Amino acid sequence: MVIYLYHNGELSGIWLAFEGGTGQAFTVFSEVDMIKGIYASGVGMMARQTRQEVISNNLANINTTGFKKDMISFRNVMSADLLLNENPDVQAIEFSKTDFSQAELKKTDNPFDFAINGKGFFKVSDGQNEFYTRAGNFKLNEEYELITAQGMKVVGEGGPIVLEDGEFTALKNGDVAVDDLVVGKLALIDFENPNQLLKIGSNLYQKTEESGPGRGIESQIHQGFLEGSNVSAVDEMINMIVVAREFEQNQKAIQSQDETLSKLLNETTRV
Repeated sequence: MVIYLYHNGELSGIWLAFEGGTGQAFTVFSEVDMIKGIYASGVGMMARQTRQEVISNNLANINTTGFKKDMISFRNVMSADLLLNENPDVQAIEFSKTDFSQAELKKTDNPFDFAINGKGFFKVSDGQNEFYTRAGNFKLNEEYELITAQGMKVVGEGGPIVLEDGEFTALKNGDVAVDDLVVGKLALIDFENPNQLLKIGSNLYQKTEESGPGRGIESQIHQGFLEGSNVSAVDEMINMIVVAREFEQNQKAIQSQDETLSKLLNETTRV
């Protein structure tokens, strides 16, 4: 029989076992002793489950300002040997990355809303660490400083953006003016390898050694607009259906191989 191992409600492994004579004693093979077909199908099921979780997260954030969808790619494995014998550390998922493609800009007419048209991120700070975001739904704190929805200060090229009493405007180059007097400039930062940024949640990213140092970039900033999510509900629903079918196919493959193995063991026992 095939034993499916679950941890916290998620498939964590698949083991092969057969009844060892009379009684309830079972002999369980290690991964190295598994039938390769069953192992490969099991790895495929776990990979599809991971992709299903990614798709679900994308759909859950379809209305999140500035959200960028995640994608994963499966390794093209023709034989289970690569997964099982040649390199036990090889995973079915080859890589995961964030799609930073431009999303639609939505007009809000709120002067504290900003959208980036092009590459780059707003730079924000919690007072100790700097983070980067595409979400420009800002507001003012009690010190008239521009802050994010989470309360982090928006960092300009000369420090925090302070907006005293009076009307203010933001030009497409990032200059912020109060009563026609420029008081700061929004800093737009880009990275050589943005896919190596560390995603920490709440639409925030942190730079890493792999992402490279941040550098200024001259993209356009639109005041009174917000960038939507770049998630397509239709595409993600199609992906979800495809993944569900692939998961089912792997599951049926395991069941078929399990039945064949059981028959073989029974016939061998009779002999």
